[in-house]
Amino acid sequence: MSESSIRRLLAEQHPVAADIRQIAADAGLDVGRIVFQGSAENMWFNVLEEAAKHRSVDRILQAARSAAALRVHTAVILTALEVEYQAVRSHLGEIQERTHLGTVYETGRFPAAAPIWRVSVAEIGPHNPGAASAAERALSYFKPSVILLVGIAGGLKDVAIGDVVCATKVYGYESGKETPDGFRPRPIVFNTSAALLSRARAEKRRWNREARALSVLTTFRVFDGPIAAGEKVVASSLSSTAILLRENYSDALAVEMEGVGFLAAAHASQAACMVIRGISDLLDRKSEADAIGSQEIASHNAALIAFRMLAGLGRGRADDPSSAD
Repeated sequence: MSESSIRRLLAEQHPVAADIRQIAADAGLDVGRIVFQGSAENMWFNVLEEAAKHRSVDRILQAARSAAALRVHTAVILTALEVEYQAVRSHLGEIQERTHLGTVYETGRFPAAAPIWRVSVAEIGPHNPGAASAAERALSYFKPSVILLVGIAGGLKDVAIGDVVCATKVYGYESGKETPDGFRPRPIVFNTSAALLSRARAEKRRWNREARALSVLTTFRVFDGPIAAGEKVVASSLSSTAILLRENYSDALAVEMEGVGFLAAAHASQAACMVIRGISDLLDRKSEADAIGSQEIASHNAALIAFRMLAGLGRGRADDPSSAD
């Protein structure tokens, strides 16, 4: 294999500066003599050049192989809105921009102290068809073990603004048949991956125990339950869509606009998948809730729970979360 091919392979496997620095240190190089700036290929060029001076290229390749074997998982998190994107991005370090088929991603490390997860995030816009296409592109490009849709939703029952719902399943509520007697729902239903649902329930229990030790005015609750998804912004509890949801999807805790498309694409892959939603309004008085920052609060809380789940999956796990789908 040529030197340029080795650089490209190393850059694909280890694109983050902190990881490259650690591999160089593990191989015994003086990392203070190496410049870790620019593209991943440029950084690997610098590392290999320094390694050649000390006849330690083989040690670099061995350290890189060991690091690849120890690396846990790659995750993708998709968001529909900028406020959701920023909430997710705030948890990442060592961020680098990547573009694939016109979609711009930012890829970073989580947590900052150790390269347990490499997470790529993109803002994909609203609606189910776009979410399906975006998920397909991300799955093909990154081949993640976990893919999440994280953002906000309207609350239907049991929840308050700021609460988080980890979807057990998502109903496509607009699927059905129009008859002389009215609309008869024939819902499309997609379930969450079993491993992620188990982890979500563990984080729900842990978070809610912590919340009970605090004032209810300073925290939020986490739920697991069904979510409904369609193509409408539901802004009134008296609207025909809200009535349809109450009559036919009475167990749904929240309503949103991307979950069915996202899960349809994710289920065609081997990745573990879940929709995580922070409640930004309760349908009525939506504009008033938005005006006081409810979208920012809901996005922050949903992102927090998503990353607590990733941290939980990374603690002491050698198995692949997608294997329990």
